[in-house]
Amino acid sequence: ASGFIEQENNYTVSAKIDGIILSLPIKEGSQVSQDDLVALLDSDVQNNQLREARVVYEDAVENSAPNSPQLQNIQTQIDQAEKQLTFDKENLRRYEDLWEKKSVARMDFEKVELQHKASQANLTSLQKNYEELQQSLELQEERTKAQFQSQQLLLKDYRLITRQSGTVIQLYKKEGELVRRGEAIARIGSGAYLIKLYVSEEDITKINIG
Repeated sequence: ASGFIEQENNYTVSAKIDGIILSLPIKEGSQVSQDDLVALLDSDVQNNQLREARVVYEDAVENSAPNSPQLQNIQTQIDQAEKQLTFDKENLRRYEDLWEKKSVARMDFEKVELQHKASQANLTSLQKNYEELQQSLELQEERTKAQFQSQQLLLKDYRLITRQSGTVIQLYKKEGELVRRGEAIARIGSGAYLIKLYVSEEDITKINIG
């Protein structure tokens, strides 16, 4: 009967992305260990995308830091608003004493009281703006970090490695060739050698153990 020989355990190393094979350091019949490099694909485009993602992420980290220009600008306004509120609060307390003594006109007292309320509202508004901007910048940092990590993971797809040790049974590609996503590059086998035969139905009864 015709057939073929293979090892007990074998698997195929396939490409996860399209690319040109830059390096194919293994040969048919050679021994490989787990995580050995099978093929290296051209990753210039992916490296550029990774660099761009890193720049965007690092920029987002700087923007979300407490000393970033955007946050410092609002913080400066908050500091000024706090000083103004402290001044207006003291001024209101002084006018309240004068009002109780009937030493100031009601219009002047209400004017100072209105100024104090306006200062309080301004400070509250600035603090809210700071929190909202901080949350927005932190969210942007998380998004760009996820994109950066995603690009890092994609770069790993350009390095095809072995899942376990064994022998290179067959190579399907050569250096410089284009490989498509899902295409096989090599078949790795390990364990005992098996002979697989194609036996016809009329002859199968003639087969016995031993």
